[in-house]
Amino acid sequence: MNRIRITRFLTQVAATTLAASALLITTTTAHPQEPQPRDTTADEVLRGLRGFYAATARDDGSFQPGVDPDYLGMSDCAYSDLAAVTYAVTVHKTFGWRLPHEEATGRFLLSRQRESGDFTNVAGTVDPDSAQGRTSTSRSACSRRF
Repeated sequence: MNRIRITRFLTQVAATTLAASALLITTTTAHPQEPQPRDTTADEVLRGLRGFYAATARDDGSFQPGVDPDYLGMSDCAYSDLAAVTYAVTVHKTFGWRLPHEEATGRFLLSRQRESGDFTNVAGTVDPDSAQGRTSTSRSACSRRF
């Protein structure tokens, strides 16, 4: 049931984005003979997500913020090197998918966990010792197998 809701939500987001893009293009460069964009299906959105994560998965279990290996990310991914892997794990677990390098991702995340249970970044603009730079949780909650 949860997968159906999320799939519907993602389809709505994709459709809204496509509709807004089509409106912008139509109002700025009106060409009535050009075909209108077709609706994106839920399966296409899910295939796109899986393809993106397959392309951005690193062998050490982390994820790069984009398909270009030189891209360091903006906002959250530039703020903390844990952002991209956090999103990847959340999306994969939500849909019941296996991560591309699942065991390595588990090791990667556990290597970032302090004795207190906090997870910290080693790259990014946020200070790993600040409240914003730590994600707090209990150690036992994260030692479970992926």
